[in-house]
Amino acid sequence: VRQDLPPLVATIRKVGLDVPMITTDIVDADTPCTEDMLKTMADLGIPRYRWMPAGALKYTATEPYPAQLERIRPRIAKLAALNARYKVGAMWHTHSGVDYVGASFWDIYLLLKDLDPKAVGVNYDVGHATIEGGTGGWINSFRVMGPHLRGIAVKDFYWSKDLKGAWKAQWTPLGEGMVHLPQFFGMVKEVGFAGPLQLHFEYPLGGADGGKKTLSVPREEVSTAMKRDLGKLHGYLGQAG
Repeated sequence: VRQDLPPLVATIRKVGLDVPMITTDIVDADTPCTEDMLKTMADLGIPRYRWMPAGALKYTATEPYPAQLERIRPRIAKLAALNARYKVGAMWHTHSGVDYVGASFWDIYLLLKDLDPKAVGVNYDVGHATIEGGTGGWINSFRVMGPHLRGIAVKDFYWSKDLKGAWKAQWTPLGEGMVHLPQFFGMVKEVGFAGPLQLHFEYPLGGADGGKKTLSVPREEVSTAMKRDLGKLHGYLGQAG
């Protein structure tokens, strides 16, 4: 990070783009190289980073959940103190999944509520939030975050059956799924959100959806899909004012 991030950021800024955040594999202050990453961010003036990879913290059924959360709390407090030292903010990226700490959002609230939102907050993924709370749970989870809402990730999905008849969340182009995007962006407008917004492309896209270096579809097809979703996003944002 200390070697490769500075020239990358310089290249991005040279063409007139901003770098409001980076994505990391940081779980807590003891994650290898955490301090190197935070110091490099601070030196480059990058204010936020995405925190908590999917499934990094998982519940076990053999112990009460409150006791497990109490053990996690000091780990997060230690990271918050480290973030404060470097004047950067961590955004817990929310996921859906069995046994995932944070999938229900109320546990994130309990872990973060007494800590400075500038040091530790939430990167609210509305797709995963809708998977976990399809009818009204996603509304509650958005509102309970309060000042800890620091970033937003946008994608869409629908439920479908796989070849074995099991229901699975299927990612889809923006506006073609079940996420209530007009309602969501109306709520975003209401709270005066001004953090980074990330548009995700996780539906089948010739390998681009999985970060592959070689595409199995024409490059123009990927570009067209991304432009289409970006146009949809601009439409929702405009509609919400």
